[in-house]
Amino acid sequence: MTPRQTATTQAIVIAGWLLAVSTLTIIRFAPPNLNADVILNGVMSLQNVTLYYWGQNRLLNLLPFTAMWVEDAGLNLGLQIGIASASFFGLLLFLAMFARRAVGGDRSLVLPVFVALSSLYLVVVRPEGIHQSALGHHEHSLAALMAAAAVYIAWFSGVRAWLRAALATPLVVLAIGLNPAMALALGPAALGAMLYRRRIDRTDAALLAVTVASFCGWTYVSSLHGASSYGALDFSRYPAQVLAAAGGLASLVNLPLLAAALAGGIAIRVVQRLSTAAAGPVPRSAAGYASAFLLLFFIGWILFFSANAWVQANAMHARYFIPAGFALLAMAALGLAALLRDARPWLRAAIVLPLAVAAIGLTATRPVPFEQYAVFRTVGSLPRPESGFYAGDYWRVWPTVFRDLMAGETAFGLTTRGEGNRKAVLRHVRAEIDRTGAFSVLCIRQPVETCVAQVREIVTRSRLKEASKVSEEADLLTMTR
Repeated sequence: MTPRQTATTQAIVIAGWLLAVSTLTIIRFAPPNLNADVILNGVMSLQNVTLYYWGQNRLLNLLPFTAMWVEDAGLNLGLQIGIASASFFGLLLFLAMFARRAVGGDRSLVLPVFVALSSLYLVVVRPEGIHQSALGHHEHSLAALMAAAAVYIAWFSGVRAWLRAALATPLVVLAIGLNPAMALALGPAALGAMLYRRRIDRTDAALLAVTVASFCGWTYVSSLHGASSYGALDFSRYPAQVLAAAGGLASLVNLPLLAAALAGGIAIRVVQRLSTAAAGPVPRSAAGYASAFLLLFFIGWILFFSANAWVQANAMHARYFIPAGFALLAMAALGLAALLRDARPWLRAAIVLPLAVAAIGLTATRPVPFEQYAVFRTVGSLPRPESGFYAGDYWRVWPTVFRDLMAGETAFGLTTRGEGNRKAVLRHVRAEIDRTGAFSVLCIRQPVETCVAQVREIVTRSRLKEASKVSEEADLLTMTR
């Protein structure tokens, strides 16, 4: 084949692998792990796409906006989950592309590094970790993908400077709007490139300027949408919080498998270096510098966000440290690129193919409809109130609302985040009162008093008329104004 035909074939294989692992990840890990946080994206997309995630003044509602033209509830949520999964594995593809350049490899190196990296991820990371990083938090994966694409365009695209700026700038703006913390990756990336090149390059200076301007601009926009602040720091329990963050990340990984993979890779790399020692010194590459930079980023992210008061208030959940995990994946990509660059074809195949087979074997399963997902089975027996309002347990309310939306029914959540749809809720309340003189609310897994308080947060001056037990975990409230 000609070089162009070879490149085209590899691009087709890469696209096919990305589609395959994205789909298999959804089929295998979404049914048991889908939760209210993800489902709420579907509710927002169908009912009211605000600038930010309901109830917050951060996290641009980019994904719900992208899917809002899909009116079928199931297809809407499915599209959003699909985009989230493809975004994560798209990020891994960009990491492979960066890594092959860092080690000085040719374009053919991207395919084996991407397949090996994505397979290693699926083999080593535990199911909960895969759901958190690949499916459950697109504010990390999609934002990181856009940031990586912007940097790649700025550094490596062969187009003119004005076109690079036109392509990269919107990606930086959207990435920081979706997740302001991406500025902590983009800014240091530009500064790190300057240090590596030992000069101030116009491209790096422009990237840094756009990053700072975007962060400042979104900070101002955020201030117009509420007074909530997510930057407060609390060092009162700092050492313990750092250990908790590290432990949370470690719990998402199968450490024995990771250690075995690392040991095998190091052993092969040592043999490679010994066998090529007589050929002279290894030419300077950016891989070592990039690895050191990524390690500092990993440590810095954990140290900084361990002191964040918002993260502490949310029990140091591992989702806040997913970008630190991305840094480890980038380091793994560099290691695989160095390993596979110097490997003979048979060794490449011996490394990549078993990993790919293991990944497919661990993820391949029969797809099931949303109705059979664990989260929807949990709420499947809950009755539907005539007015379609639900209050109570956040983790039960939003799946129940979406259950009704999939069935073509009208439903609204009055629990946490429900204030994001206040206008539509009030319109429906008025219509129900005009029709029947009251509106009904199903209170799920919370005391009646708690549910009434939630209703009053959105429907002010409402009052409880009567309450009756309808199941072990639900009460039916009749409310009036």
